[in-house]
Amino acid sequence: MSIDTSGFYKCETSSKSSERDVLFTGRTLENKDWKLTVDNKDSFTLPHDGWQYYNSIEEACTAYNLDYDYWAWTLWQIGDDPDVQLI
Repeated sequence: MSIDTSGFYKCETSSKSSERDVLFTGRTLENKDWKLTVDNKDSFTLPHDGWQYYNSIEEACTAYNLDYDYWAWTLWQIGDDPDVQLI
């Protein structure tokens, strides 16, 4: 079974080295002034309000230079939980 991880991603980087960056994702995004969907993404200039479309979580992590294993598990439960040590 394959999980479709395509959609919009936005990374907010922490100014403190002790804090982790935050990655958000969504396939439909609404603001009081706009609604961004996968179907209408080509009508917007991307990135839009910090949101960028990527075909996969792997593509987003590469673009933002983030740890794929951590974010694939955190957002999509793909792979092994990186916080659990296997014996």
